[in-house]
Order: sequence, then C-alpha cells, then structure tokens
Amino acid sequence: MESSEKRTAAAHQAVDGIRAIEVVVETASLRIARLTLAPNGVVPWHWQSTVSERFVCLEGEIEVETRAPRLRRQLLPGGECAIAPKRAHTLRNLGAKPARFVVIQDGGRYDLHFVGRR
Repeated sequence: MESSEKRTAAAHQAVDGIRAIEVVVETASLRIARLTLAPNGVVPWHWQSTVSERFVCLEGEIEVETRAPRLRRQLLPGGECAIAPKRAHTLRNLGAKPARFVVIQDGGRYDLHFVGRR
C-alpha cells in the first residue's frame, strides 16, 4: 500500500461503514477515489478545509446531507452532487446492498475533519 493510500485508510479508520477505498489519482491538488459503503453504512459528519468534493453514485442508493444550509440529496447510479469546502456533510447508504461511488476532491491538499472530534 502506498503512503497516500495508508493516509487515506488511516483517516477513514473511524468510519465503520466504508468497506473499501481505492485511490485512483492523487496529485497535490486533485484526488479521485472509488469507495464502497456497507449496506446501511454511514460516513459521519465531516468537512474539508479547502477541497471541494463531487460524489458520483456508481451502484446502489446514497444520500448526501449537508448543514448550513441543511439539504438532502438522494443519488442513484449516475447521480452526482457537489459539496463546497468548509461545508459539513454526511453520506449514507440507503440500501441493503453495498453502494459504490466516486469522489473527486479538488482545490488543494486533501484533509478530513470530523465534526465534534478534535
């Protein structure tokens, strides 16, 4: 496992719902990863400092929820949703089967801050 993949896996250790992470591309300002979310799995509320995220559902049914403003977006295969930097958000698999999605993170070095954790 390369060092960037180790950092990614370590950052997501607290996320029980994530079954697999495959980093496809990683540069100084762009990161593209394919993730598998367990049935009914949840990615806890989190945010990034400078990075915007775009989620594209590949398989299953995913809900993306944001705060300030509070919005909910349901993604089916082919559906996508963009999240601005510093905007808290969560993802959940609404189905009983694993859900797969791509996340494109752009705009700076990837960081991850869980809401309510220091």
